[in-house]
Amino acid sequence: SAPKASPNPPPPPPPPRDLRAGYASACLNVVFDAYASVLTKQHGVDFNAWEINLLRFGSASATMLVAAASMALLEGAAAGGSRRRGAGR
Repeated sequence: SAPKASPNPPPPPPPPRDLRAGYASACLNVVFDAYASVLTKQHGVDFNAWEINLLRFGSASATMLVAAASMALLEGAAAGGSRRRGAGR
């Protein structure tokens, strides 16, 4: 039998503005990664690979945690605090 078509159509492509922001973010990611590599070679000569990875990915995790918490706080403030517990009762 012939394969059935998916019941959900594919999402529309993102607008060009979103694509530009995505490509800019990807380019910045490459620049920052290259810079981190240079810093590691200059200042991390006493560290082994596990310690370097712990520093790199640990700091990236901490940065993402702070960014996510900041965005959640800003989103809550932008919503006028309607996300508070008990709101709407």
